[in-house]
Amino acid sequence: MYNLEIYLFSATIILAMLISYRLKKTNFSGTLVGGISAFLLLAGGGWPALLALFVFFVSGTMATRWKSKLKQQWFTHEKNEGGRSWQHVLCNAGAAVCCAIAAMLIPEHTALFMVMLFSSLAAACSDTLSSELGSIYGKKFFVFPGFGKGIRGQDGVVSLEGFGFGIIGSLMIALIYPLFVREGITWFMIIFVSGFAGNLIDSLAGTWLQQKNYLNNHAVNALATFFTALLAGLFCLVI
Repeated sequence: MYNLEIYLFSATIILAMLISYRLKKTNFSGTLVGGISAFLLLAGGGWPALLALFVFFVSGTMATRWKSKLKQQWFTHEKNEGGRSWQHVLCNAGAAVCCAIAAMLIPEHTALFMVMLFSSLAAACSDTLSSELGSIYGKKFFVFPGFGKGIRGQDGVVSLEGFGFGIIGSLMIALIYPLFVREGITWFMIIFVSGFAGNLIDSLAGTWLQQKNYLNNHAVNALATFFTALLAGLFCLVI
C-alpha cells in the first residue's frame, strides 16, 4: 500500500476505536486489543481483511443489541450487553490475526493464509448472527446434533431460523473475497462453506463441552474459529 493509504486506514482504525469505546460497544481492553488486531489484519491482509473485520464487528454488534430487552426476558442476552472485552476480540478474531501474522512471515503463502483468515471471520460472523438472531426469531429449538428438543438460549441449541442467519453471516464475509481480493468461485465457496461449518462446530462444542462446563463460551468460539481456519486451509491444499 502507498503511504497515503496507510495513513488513511490507520486514521480510520483509530477513529473506529474511539467511536466504539465512546458508544460502549467495547470496553477499554476490547478497544485496545481490537485496535491492535485491526492493525495486524491491515498489515498482513490489507484493507479487504480490515473490511471483513469491520463487517463482522458491526453486524455482530447490531445482532447482539437487537431486541436486547426481549433477550433479557428469555435469559439469552450477554452479561455485558454487547460491550466487547479483549476476550471477545481474541476468541473471535484471534485466528484471523494469526493468519495475518503468518502471511507476513511467510509471504509466498499469502493466498492460502488469506483464505484461512476470511474463513475464520466468516465462522465468527455466522455463529454470532445465528445465535443472536436465531434466539429471537427461532420457532422450534433443538439440540445439535441429535435434534432432540432444546431450550431457547441453551448452549448448543439451534433453530432452522438460526441456521438461516448463520448462512447469511458466512455469506457476507465470503463475498468480500472475490470482490476485492481474488476472483474465483472456488475461493468463495471454500470460505462460505468453511464459515458455516465453523458455526456447526461451535454448536457441537456448545453441546459436548460447554454444557458440561469443560469450556466456556470464549474458549468454544476460539476453538471453532481456529478449526475453521485449518479446515479452509485443508480445502485449499486438496482442491
